[in-house]
Amino acid sequence: MPIVPELHAILLEAFGKAEPGAVKVITAGSVKVKNISRDFTVLCKKAGVQRYAKPFHTLRKTCLTAWAREFPQHVVQEWAGHASAITTGEYYLQVSEAEYEKAAGKTGKQQVVARPTDFQPSPPEKQRGTNSQVHASQSLTD
Repeated sequence: MPIVPELHAILLEAFGKAEPGAVKVITAGSVKVKNISRDFTVLCKKAGVQRYAKPFHTLRKTCLTAWAREFPQHVVQEWAGHASAITTGEYYLQVSEAEYEKAAGKTGKQQVVARPTDFQPSPPEKQRGTNSQVHASQSLTD
């Protein structure tokens, strides 16, 4: 699995400080798993950045999306540990605002690029007294 250059530099520095023959550069117990979310919240406040509802899942999604820009989806799926590329694509890969802006600027003139969130789904139709929901993408084709 690839490691981003910033993390690689941190790990190399820790490796340089480790005892000769050490297998791990982060000692057991130095990171309290049950406190990670709390500590992340404190770091966000110090940085003046709004905390995401699911920060570590969001970081994972961002990482997988960045990889997907450079590597085929089946490779990203393998690195993510997903059994299916469908899981990777449906739940992890994201489209950023920058990609919409890039698409809008490709023609050399300003144009509006519609985003999926710009559309309001059709109201759910009633079928024989049941509440059936219409998926947002389905309402676009209807």
